[in-house]
Amino acid sequence: MKTYTDEVEAYVWIAFSVVMMLTIFLMAKNNAFNTMYPMFLVLYGIPTFLSGIVLRFKPLKVGGIICWVLAVIASFVWFEYQLLFLSLAVIAAWIVPGYLLRAKYKNENA
Repeated sequence: MKTYTDEVEAYVWIAFSVVMMLTIFLMAKNNAFNTMYPMFLVLYGIPTFLSGIVLRFKPLKVGGIICWVLAVIASFVWFEYQLLFLSLAVIAAWIVPGYLLRAKYKNENA
């Protein structure tokens, strides 16, 4: 049975996916490649931060904020190096919180 939290989480990530696809399309159409990666970082932060709020899990909130900080920094860096910021964001916003959330789940269900 789906909970309200499950439903909200699903819609947050569906909205993220739609906005991400639209952003890619619009930026490619307008040749705005220099701002593409910083914009991705901004977008990555939104569902991550909202998931942290919905799940009441601080590492996801922090991960979302880190994405936004990296977006600002990446906008001052050459395009060739911006992909490194995406890698940092994936680690900070999704991989580390994912491991922490799994550990929390195991502790609660042990």
